[in-house]
Amino acid sequence: MDADPGDDTVRRAYLRRLKTRKPETDPEGFARLRQAYETVLAAREGREGPRTQAEPLAPPPEAGPPDAAGPVSLLPQDVFDRFRAEFRALPPDAPLEVPVEVARRAVEALPDRVEPRHWLVEALLSADRFPEALVVYRDAYRQGFTGFLFELAQRFPRELEDAELALLAESGAPHGFFWSLTELLLQQGDGARAAKCALAAFERMGANPQEPPPPPDWFLQVQLLLHRQSQPGPAREVGRRYGDWVRSEGLQDAIQSGDYAQFWSLLAQLHALPDAFDPALRSGMAQALLNGELAPTREAFQALQDRAPEEAAQAVRLVRAHAPGLKDFLVSPRMRTPGLPSPTVLTVLRNAAGSPQGRGVTSGMFILLFFLLKSLFLQSGRESSGTERPVVVEARRLATRLCSHLGPQDKHQLCGTLQQLVVWGAEGRCSKVLGEQVAVERQLEAQVAALGAGADLVQEAQRQRLKSAREEFRRALLNVCPE
Repeated sequence: MDADPGDDTVRRAYLRRLKTRKPETDPEGFARLRQAYETVLAAREGREGPRTQAEPLAPPPEAGPPDAAGPVSLLPQDVFDRFRAEFRALPPDAPLEVPVEVARRAVEALPDRVEPRHWLVEALLSADRFPEALVVYRDAYRQGFTGFLFELAQRFPRELEDAELALLAESGAPHGFFWSLTELLLQQGDGARAAKCALAAFERMGANPQEPPPPPDWFLQVQLLLHRQSQPGPAREVGRRYGDWVRSEGLQDAIQSGDYAQFWSLLAQLHALPDAFDPALRSGMAQALLNGELAPTREAFQALQDRAPEEAAQAVRLVRAHAPGLKDFLVSPRMRTPGLPSPTVLTVLRNAAGSPQGRGVTSGMFILLFFLLKSLFLQSGRESSGTERPVVVEARRLATRLCSHLGPQDKHQLCGTLQQLVVWGAEGRCSKVLGEQVAVERQLEAQVAALGAGADLVQEAQRQRLKSAREEFRRALLNVCPE
């Protein structure tokens, strides 16, 4: 090389030589290449280079006398160790395609090891090559690594095929796993696939499950969100299956008393509207029941009147015939109708945790949906103050991102707390945020510590992403509550 090469020149030269100095085939050449690379970097940075000749990787133990036809084959563990060494030797600024290429070679050399497949998935995701990562996931679980199917479902739930949902059920996934997928898909706006997951959960749950299903208010929300996403048929089917289970367990009182009775009655009326009913009006009505905001429904009805007066008149007739409790959603001049329970589904949620009706509500995976819906309610109530502050929107986005990097232990309860911090900040209750944030930081630190430091390449990558997401959320929360 030239006496004073540029950084990019050094890196390109190293990566070019790495193609012919692979640790699994030429350990001594790889050791010399690595020493040369470190020497050049040390000279350019004005520090002392390696004092001694780089030691080559130890040769593999011989399994027996060499065969005259060729050299002794490497043992799988030795091949694995050399690929891991090659990964660790990659410079931090190596192009994103380089770890992908190394991981592909590792998968080809070690088809029976799970780690190289994890390396390849992580390398592809880091390079934003999501379609290729999906291919790797599917190839892995078809080769017998079933854990990749569960990971595919959690990372790419909208990409799940019907056959893969069936395979998840056959592989013994608990019904709670499918409820979690249902919730995630509804958040992502994929009501059709969410309904399939919910029905799969019912199949897995069966009668008298050891773990209870979500509480009644959760099922109420699921059905409303399915209507919100123009899935009336699946919403009715989920409601029917849940009703069958409630009756089989003798739990009718859970949905036939207090505020629940009013909401279930209005939901039944929404179910009764024919599938041909205007989807914008149906969606608006479901949203009004969720967060009390009637403006979208009124606007949709006014647009329908302007565009097609006969269809608007027919919509009014259908509502009066099948859903009389919802008729004021279309025509009342007030933003809230007197017949609407006080004020929304969210009131039921706030009171459910301490109620016997809220069976299973303390199960953490449903707390997050509560805070997401609560944030929608708060946002819709700010008619006089305009749109939500950008710093609050950004903090909520980063809270969701941080949640996606958390481990399974206490994940959903902690996710709900993160969203609650943002809600308090949006309300100006910054002293409450600061008081609660100390406990949250301790929990996040425990999550980081649980991943360990440098033990495994995949685990280390997860650890670094969690630390980065944690720091970004902390800064975003400081922007919401600068004092």
